[in-house]
Amino acid sequence: MVVYNFTKNEMHNNIELIKSNTDIYFVVAGYNDKEKLQTIFDFHEFQENQETLDQMIRFQIYESFDFVSLLYMDLDGKEFIHSKVNLYLSKHVLVVLTDNIEWIEELLFKEIQECLDNIFIGREK
Repeated sequence: MVVYNFTKNEMHNNIELIKSNTDIYFVVAGYNDKEKLQTIFDFHEFQENQETLDQMIRFQIYESFDFVSLLYMDLDGKEFIHSKVNLYLSKHVLVVLTDNIEWIEELLFKEIQECLDNIFIGREK
């Protein structure tokens, strides 16, 4: 699991460290963590509708972060093959659930932190 707290600019892999329900989070996890995350964040499935687009814009990632290309990025010559990836949103979190969490964790810790930092530069604290 990858938990990125944008409000505090912290990244970790422990769901127990999610203490605030008002901070803004980006979470990547396996489907087995969905229920635990749901009780913390009360998210809903990503849908192409105005509410979702407004939330994505609020997270400042709709145009800045391409999840499709993330899921097909090559990491040290290893091709990522997945069968299922879902996005979920709530007021305070963007959740990506996948059936290949180990690969995504490795990718995020190596490649994505700088990208996420760049997206949220200038974000009000």
